[in-house]
Amino acid sequence: MREQSFLSGVGYEKIPGPLQFTDPLSLASCGDETTNITNTTPPRNDDGTVQREEEQGAYDTERVTIINRNIVQNIKEENTVIIKGDDIDINVNVRGAPPVRCTQYVHVQNQCRAVVDVNRDGYVDEVETRRSCGKVLVALDDDVENDEENVSNLPRPDAQGTYVYRVRASLERLITELRSPERESSGKYVLLGPDENLDLDTRVLVIYGVFDAANYPATVARSELDSTKVILPISWTPFRKSTLPQTDTPVDDNPSADDLAENRQPETDDSIDRSN
Repeated sequence: MREQSFLSGVGYEKIPGPLQFTDPLSLASCGDETTNITNTTPPRNDDGTVQREEEQGAYDTERVTIINRNIVQNIKEENTVIIKGDDIDINVNVRGAPPVRCTQYVHVQNQCRAVVDVNRDGYVDEVETRRSCGKVLVALDDDVENDEENVSNLPRPDAQGTYVYRVRASLERLITELRSPERESSGKYVLLGPDENLDLDTRVLVIYGVFDAANYPATVARSELDSTKVILPISWTPFRKSTLPQTDTPVDDNPSADDLAENRQPETDDSIDRSN
């Protein structure tokens, strides 16, 4: 793990390099354009690590869709991943999160269609989320290069529901972990094939809150790591390849009845400029 740091509030900068944040939702970097390669011997960086050129560049997220509206009614996100050489910088910037520790999972699907409360207990839980968003590719916790999650060491939003999560990791070590055979026995994580890459522009980011299980029905799935906790999804948003800094990710605060019933991604608001 190269570096990791996260805390609540604004005015946060710890990881060196071109990424700088003076406000959690203020972004000041974009990264390189994508370059595809077809040879079987990819180039290496100065330190000998494989340079996966097809992954290089900047990614951000698009329109946010809220999942459990009985937990949160309005949330804004600005999320970026910048891959340069063997460095992968992950930045999650949230406003409007509930006042509990939060975690983030990158799921394998490119859309979360029909996220529903299957058992009708009033909450969409972690297991129900995986039915539509797919298994987890990467858990964005305090060590993204290791599948051993730690729900106790996670960012907690401030009074405004704001938190910033920032991690720099090794792309090669992360890919190696995602291809580890131990993942095959997990019902939660997906095993990345030998020829597969991160392919972030085909994935979704889901923000979760970690809540006390005592406050929720027994039918809500308990955390696999701590049975006294439930991990409930707050929102999901798809990644896309990006070349320019983006403004706040818009949220649909007034979805139609059909959108709420089927939890589909609402239609794009024509008033929002998406030319960038």
